[in-house]
Amino acid sequence: MRHDGAAAQVAGGAFHGVIRLAWALDSGDVDDIAHALAYVAAVTHDDQPAQLAPKAGSERSLFALALRLQQSGIERPPGRLISARLHGVAVDPRFVAIADDIAVHDGTLTDVAAFGARLYAAADDFASLHVVTGADAVMVLAPHFSDQLVPARAAARAALGCFVLAGLPDLDGIADAMPVDDDAAITKAAIVCNDDHVCKLMASCLRHARRTGDRAFRAIATRATRRGSS
Repeated sequence: MRHDGAAAQVAGGAFHGVIRLAWALDSGDVDDIAHALAYVAAVTHDDQPAQLAPKAGSERSLFALALRLQQSGIERPPGRLISARLHGVAVDPRFVAIADDIAVHDGTLTDVAAFGARLYAAADDFASLHVVTGADAVMVLAPHFSDQLVPARAAARAALGCFVLAGLPDLDGIADAMPVDDDAAITKAAIVCNDDHVCKLMASCLRHARRTGDRAFRAIATRATRRGSS
């Protein structure tokens, strides 16, 4: 299952392809895996622009790159579909010049998840939510790529694209001020929720939190599960 050509386009279909494939692998259902692979192939080729091969950037911090995007004059693109708006951002020369300066390393996917949590805390929108669940999915899929830094770089660029889609909000301190429920309460509230995005967010956030100890993940999961909607 080594398809490095599609790895550079993990945001295809607004991350739904990689998320669906990661859940299929977790379930072990071969039919679901086959359907998910077909979906990944469809969305990555249909709605994502071609990207250059990975290169060495100079900036490791997504937050520093986000600040540069805020100062670049780039605007939130119009449109309804996340994938179409991401496409528009991805070809903007201002975005390319900044996003291509990411210095990818072994901890980049963890950084993407942390960035996504704070972006979702600030923006509370679907694009930001999918950065969190998408990062979790890419972590599941990364070992299946011959070069794990390729999907990490793609996820980082997609996270920055979603930052533009969210209106380039300030990210400092918002998640730190949010309340946090314990894992049992978060899980119970998600189980009775009718929103599948909340369930997937809860699962991803608890995995991220256990990996990192970062309270921001439980904070955004608490907000989503308390209100019962994404």
